[in-house]
Order: sequence, then structure tokens, then C-alpha cells
Amino acid sequence: MLWSRRGNLFTTQFPHIARACERLPADTLLDGEIVAIDKSGRISFNLLQHHRSHAQALLFYAFDVIVCRGKNLVSTPLEKRRTILDELFKNLGGKPSQIGLSETMDARPADLIRVAKEFGFEGIVAKRRSSLYEPGKRWTEQQLAFERAKKEDHGEQ
Repeated sequence: MLWSRRGNLFTTQFPHIARACERLPADTLLDGEIVAIDKSGRISFNLLQHHRSHAQALLFYAFDVIVCRGKNLVSTPLEKRRTILDELFKNLGGKPSQIGLSETMDARPADLIRVAKEFGFEGIVAKRRSSLYEPGKRWTEQQLAFERAKKEDHGEQ
């Protein structure tokens, strides 16, 4: 099943993604984002929210695993959770799918924000390797950092 962070059931809205997730082990819960891919092959959250029918593809990108085969991983550091997540995706056999694994990068936050702005990305999910899973926290901090960077570009305080 697909659930939003607010607890809304999305399985019927994205049945192809829900079917792809059935290949994951039972009792596994991933954290990620459903994204729309535009005509130029770029991720567009605006397209997902307002013009889904114009998307070239709808995909789910996983960036964390919260429960794996019934084991709660909330208190497990991110570095270990990513190792588990990598193994889950290796076991999927590399077949083309509507679910993918997000990339990881070792970079300073300022560098990530600079590159994201250069490429016109709409946001970043950034976590420390040692961080435990904290529901909802990632968006608050990263969205604020992105908003500050946008305001600075436009001469606002």
C-alpha cells in the first residue's frame, strides 16, 4: 500500500507504483517521494500536483527504510539503513520499475544547495549519516534552507 506522510491512502491513485512495491519483502516500509518526470526528463513536483496527465512517467524514489521484514529501524543510524535499502534494491534484480533508489552524496550542505539551485531542482532531501529516523523533520529544515537561498538570490532578507 502507498501512504502519504499525512496518512492518506494513495494506492488507487498510483496503482502501477503500488504493484511495483509488491516486489519488496513483506512487512517493509520505505520513505520516499513520488515524482513526475517532465518532457525533458527532469523531476517536476508541480507537474505531479497539477498536471499529472502530462507527465512522461510517475516514479517512486526511495531514500530511506523505516521497517524491513518486520524489524523497526527507526533507532538505526541512516548509514546502516541505507545499506539495508541498497540490499533490498539489489534483490529486486535490477528490472526496470516504477520504484528507484535515490542517490547518496557526500557533500557540504552549502555545496548541495548551490548545485541544486544551478540545476533548478525544487528541493533536496539531506540527512546526516549518523541520524536516526525522525518523521517530518527532513522537509522542515531543507525547505527553510531552500527558501532562504531563494530569497538571498532575489535580494530579500
